[in-house]
Formats: sequence, structure tokens, C-alpha cells
Amino acid sequence: LKSGYVLKIARLTPHYGNGKADFQLMSGKLLVSVEPGFKGSSFIVATPNTMAVALGTKFVVDTSRDKEQKTGVSVLHGKVAVGSLLGTEWILFAKHAVTVGAGQKTEVYADRIPEPPQRLAAEEWSQLEELYQLGKKPRVMLLVKNTPDRAKQLLAPCPIYIYDEKPREI
Repeated sequence: LKSGYVLKIARLTPHYGNGKADFQLMSGKLLVSVEPGFKGSSFIVATPNTMAVALGTKFVVDTSRDKEQKTGVSVLHGKVAVGSLLGTEWILFAKHAVTVGAGQKTEVYADRIPEPPQRLAAEEWSQLEELYQLGKKPRVMLLVKNTPDRAKQLLAPCPIYIYDEKPREI
């Protein structure tokens, strides 16, 4: 998650093979990395106007609360099915939904179908690669400003932490 996000966990049943993970990203940017052990499970990120369903992949969802209500979905690896909210109905896996492949992106505006997938520009790809260090194990980075309130920033509690790996035996 990037700063300025609002995320709601709609459903979280972490069972390998048939688990369900449904998140609602109201604003902000979220990097998703679905590992192979999650195959057969459902991983969905919904925004106020978009639904992205992971098909075994790594992707980014970026949405804002501005008047355009634009959501961008960029796929780093694998594929993502992207649908939209038209009126009161979700359009997903229909002729108006799109499948976005690795190295592609799409944008969805409020009450419109998703834009056709486009190739990520080299600059966009390298920026995402640098930010998220593709192909490496997830790491946590803490950036603290050099200001008088830096101790408060450092000691602020983490709003959510989900650990899905088994502890190592020594």
C-alpha cells in the first residue's frame, strides 16, 4: 500500500486452494502479488468503479476519490480480469470486461467500461520495477522524515499486517 490509502477487507478466508480474499480500495495505490500456492482461490480488489480479479499474478491498482473517479490497473506478471460498475451492476467476465496481460495497463472511469489494454511505457515499467523490486521476496521499508516528529512516525502502530508464511523451525 502507498500513502493516502483507504482499504477495507470485505472478506478474508485464507484457505489454500479455496480461500477468498476480497478487498475494497477506496483510494490510494495497492500492489498485489498472488503466489502460486493461492491457485484455486479467489483474490479480488474492488474500487468504487472497478473490480480486478487476479488470475495468478502481480498487479497494481491505483484509484482516487477525485471527480473523475479513475482507476488504473497495471499488470506486472500474469493476467487480471478487469470489469466495471455500470449503474448498479458489476460488468465482469462479460463482453465489456477486459483481460489485461503482463506489461499492459487499463483505465476505468465511473459508469464506463474499461479502456482496451495498452502497453506500459518503458518508463512506467521501470518505475514499477524499481518501486516494487519485481521477482524478489516482499520486503518492508520504513521511510522516516528528518523532522521533530520522526520518533512518532517510527513508533506509530501498523494499521494491518497479514503474515501468510509458516514460522521457520530451527
